[in-house]
Amino acid sequence: MDLCERTQPIVVLTEYQSFMEPTPVMNLKFCADQNQPQIDMKRITTLAKVLIIGMFFQDGIGCSFQVICHKMTCSTADLECRRRGFDGLAIFKTPEEFNDVVRATVEERSKSSLWVGLKYYPGLPDLLYWIDSTPVASDLPWTSKDRIPRSYATCTLIEKNGFLNSLWFGYRKHAICGNHTKTFKTARGAVHHSLMPANIIYNSRNHHMKSHIECAVLCSSVDDCRAAWFDSKLLTCYLLKSGEYTGLEISPSAKTFVRERYIGGSNK
Repeated sequence: MDLCERTQPIVVLTEYQSFMEPTPVMNLKFCADQNQPQIDMKRITTLAKVLIIGMFFQDGIGCSFQVICHKMTCSTADLECRRRGFDGLAIFKTPEEFNDVVRATVEERSKSSLWVGLKYYPGLPDLLYWIDSTPVASDLPWTSKDRIPRSYATCTLIEKNGFLNSLWFGYRKHAICGNHTKTFKTARGAVHHSLMPANIIYNSRNHHMKSHIECAVLCSSVDDCRAAWFDSKLLTCYLLKSGEYTGLEISPSAKTFVRERYIGGSNK
């Protein structure tokens, strides 16, 4: 599957309490060859109350993922991805990236679960890592907590229901390939006026900013950012991870960008 001929905004901010999701054009070509994305430009466009910060591709082409449509073990699938010119099995560092792939592969996952590039590394502190050695998000949508990989002999896949699951590496499944560095960022969410995150756990990620727009854009560039709170009196932006706050509370000087969450799953 190629996510091609696609113009996808990096950040979409709405001035409403409700979440408005963009509707990018997708031309999905399963099991086709793909070309590397060519980044053409980055521009900022303001339309009414919606801010779009877009990274677009020459001729509208931006391909980052491809589905392998025949069954193989996860190690063989990773090698096949590299043979096809990808960096290996796909990795997903943001909720938007994961959610877009889950939405786009519904038909393919009805035939087989998909191997992805997440593994258990017993010799490393966090144990779970993407295959490019970056740690995984704490709010990934696992089928259940007991399905998180706990052995070097297990690999991870996206199940038919869109949740992540672990399975012995010798099973044969379809897979999804990905580029680990040549991808484009996307962040989607809603701006809540006069509301700030409640029950904040202390963190040191604060930055001097001039506006809540800059604050939200900064959040979009940080993979584990789940909310960006802007204090208009202090001109300070606070970036929050998953689990560092619970809900929102009234604060007249606050504007908070709450990012799209992972589809489904269980972290309990």
